[in-house]
Amino acid sequence: ELVCDSAGATMAIYTRNRTLALYGNDSTDWNLVPFSEEAGALAYTAQFVRQGVVLDDNGITTLATTQNFGNFRDAVVSDQITPYLNDLISTVKASCIVRKKNQYRVFFSGGAAVYMTVKGAKILGMTAVDLPNPVLCISSLEGASGAEEIYFGSSDGYVYQMDVGTSFDGAAITWNAELAYNHFGSPRDLKTFRKGVTEVTGSGYAEFSFSYSLGYRSTDYESPTASTVTTALSATNWDSFTWDQFFWDGRNLAPSESDITGTAENIALYFSGSSDEFLPFTLAGEIIHYTPRRQLR
Repeated sequence: ELVCDSAGATMAIYTRNRTLALYGNDSTDWNLVPFSEEAGALAYTAQFVRQGVVLDDNGITTLATTQNFGNFRDAVVSDQITPYLNDLISTVKASCIVRKKNQYRVFFSGGAAVYMTVKGAKILGMTAVDLPNPVLCISSLEGASGAEEIYFGSSDGYVYQMDVGTSFDGAAITWNAELAYNHFGSPRDLKTFRKGVTEVTGSGYAEFSFSYSLGYRSTDYESPTASTVTTALSATNWDSFTWDQFFWDGRNLAPSESDITGTAENIALYFSGSSDEFLPFTLAGEIIHYTPRRQLR
């Protein structure tokens, strides 16, 4: 089975273990050229996000990395989540793009999915998602109004619209984010941490849990109790609201403060939440207050 995506006058044609490029405008000047004799793609995973993106037996790859590295590990752009993907690759079902978010999404049986966000040729990040309704087939298109619409068919026989509403068809959306340990430019210097200020953007009420760990989660430090962060956001701009349906003092960016206690060389932050009614919000940044101390001995 062939899986194809195109850009301009070139079409990339993927088989399981090969990639070919078809050049030309019509049958009078078509030229089929081997692009890679070693790397291919799994069925239903080829998409175009600034360039061709696919899932093959080694992980997520792009046309550029395939050309440079063939089927070697260097061609894989998802190497940071390889252990997670290894257990899922054989169960892949579908993929799609999300234009307004510059995302490539690939879906697996059981509800697992991986979202990859790009900016130009640069990959900004990837995240794992677990959907209560597994995606078996999916279509991303621009509707009659010009807005992007994404529909998928699931194992229960229903068709769902993705990225709308505040829940998974009524079920709560549970999420968590664990950041890497940060030493603030001095990996061997102790710091007494005081406070964390989370910058949140959005257009509604937001509530989530904030926690942290110190010194690579060493048992020398007492485990902190998670604190609940709440913020009321409301995007209000003149000439863009309905009278009596907005807040005079509304704002769409707000800092929320949380206490941090302890002295260590680094800190990792944890955020989590679960709701079926909160509007989408973004954790835009984190400011950490600390006092420098001595070097580790």
